[in-house]
Amino acid sequence: MKFSQEYYIIPEGGSNSFAIPGTAEITDEIYSELIPDYIACAVGTGGTLAGIISKCHAQTRVIGFSALKNGSFLQDDILQLTGNQAIFCSWEIETENYHFGGYAKTKPTLIEFIKAFEIRNPGVKLDQVYTGKMMFGLYDMIQKNSIKSGTKIVAIHTGGLQGRSPLLDQ
Repeated sequence: MKFSQEYYIIPEGGSNSFAIPGTAEITDEIYSELIPDYIACAVGTGGTLAGIISKCHAQTRVIGFSALKNGSFLQDDILQLTGNQAIFCSWEIETENYHFGGYAKTKPTLIEFIKAFEIRNPGVKLDQVYTGKMMFGLYDMIQKNSIKSGTKIVAIHTGGLQGRSPLLDQ
């Protein structure tokens, strides 16, 4: 991170120590409405997930779905971003099963899932880079009973629609 009197350079992905308090406010907003069993979000650089983890309650499990292939390094990045506050929260990053080949990569299975999701949930658009992978992962974990029926889940839609594939609108 570099400061100057004329400008401020934001790192790629926006993840740094200044981002964490801002993304932690998401958690405050969630807890003002309900106490979820799970909070889920897509993960690129880890900043959003780190903010959520830094303020999560003990009874909430946090799951990040990495958009990156070989994203296991994100665990250490998040520990660093949270100043090791992550040890007080139950959390994980799913790095193996739902990246669909890596950042901005996709497979027909993901495209078909997103199309079906959007039919069942009109008004909620997903992208194939981040949020589609997260929702696919959540649905899969529910089908496999890794997440039990009746569980309260907050899935954070972090945007990404500018990278939405035209394949999703065919």
